[in-house]
Amino acid sequence: MLIMASTKVNYGGNNCTHICAMQGSVDCFLILFAFFKQRMSDQITKKFLNFRNKQGNTPLHEAYLHEKYDMVHLLRSTDLVDDTIANAKGITGAKLEQLYEIKLMEEEVAKLEQENLDIQYKQEENLRI
Repeated sequence: MLIMASTKVNYGGNNCTHICAMQGSVDCFLILFAFFKQRMSDQITKKFLNFRNKQGNTPLHEAYLHEKYDMVHLLRSTDLVDDTIANAKGITGAKLEQLYEIKLMEEEVAKLEQENLDIQYKQEENLRI
């Protein structure tokens, strides 16, 4: 029964691993992954984990796009996930990783800039007193 369910896709072409990635369902993914590893060859498991939906997105793409970074980490931790697969827009999982790193750096810069503004404001307030 689980084998049949795992091979089905929804209207968007998403299989069960896409759904886990989009929802950030780490526990569900781990159950599926254990099932795949027990019952299927690595080659077939790799196909499930790298299956492209109608937008060409793999589960790794979907995890990034839905900001489910626990799932990103989990997917990237297996050697069966291929981060070089491009979606319909030509974007790979590796590129999404780079964009995520840039986003983190921009957030850190914005935080430091805000802290600097706060310090300047406090210094100006002290000068007025």
